[in-house]
Amino acid sequence: MLVRQDGVLGLWKGNATNCLRVFPYNGLQFMTFDVCKRFLHSDGEKPSTEHRLIAGAIAGVVATVFTQPLDVLRVRLSVDPLSSRLSLLEAAKIAAVEGSLMRGTAAAVVSVAPFVSINFTVYESMKIQWEDAFNSQPRAGGHLLLGALSIIVAQTVCYPLDTVRRRMQMRQALELYRNSFDCAKQMILKEGFRSLYSGMIVNILKVAPTNAIRFAIFEFLREA
Repeated sequence: MLVRQDGVLGLWKGNATNCLRVFPYNGLQFMTFDVCKRFLHSDGEKPSTEHRLIAGAIAGVVATVFTQPLDVLRVRLSVDPLSSRLSLLEAAKIAAVEGSLMRGTAAAVVSVAPFVSINFTVYESMKIQWEDAFNSQPRAGGHLLLGALSIIVAQTVCYPLDTVRRRMQMRQALELYRNSFDCAKQMILKEGFRSLYSGMIVNILKVAPTNAIRFAIFEFLREA
């Protein structure tokens, strides 16, 4: 239906905004995660799972708060019929007038913090298991594999929270839902529990290679 209405280029709606967002979003995640790990555990030993979870959660909060306006615009330009025909600047002006550039921040933090926390923790835990099993650091292929697996775990656990977050960023959200909890409740009652996982498989097909590549690049740059 999307291709029929907007053509093939409709599949790339909001991509420019996403590209503007993805660099600071990922950079803030990795930087904050490493800083928090060192702060929480500075005695030279490997950080515990608890420290990784906390550092990952903080990284998710920092990255989300700083890039939330761009994420709101990305969602609107991608799927909101009232905004999809607008330019990035026009959509930003409307959202600013509405005071909605930070709309859904609470829902975003609630969904992204555990997501990033699990993603980083699972990746680093599997990396340690790899080193113990093979007595060597994983190479590029190993980093790609671990990055893909870690995001699948995180996505499966946290996807319902992300679904609610995206719903709350729509322009109609204020009219339809009182808050994020009300949004989740109405979705379950009206659309069924499975609606919280709507689109998860497609999303995993997108984020698994993305996460694999970003971890592989991060490890390459760290070792360079």
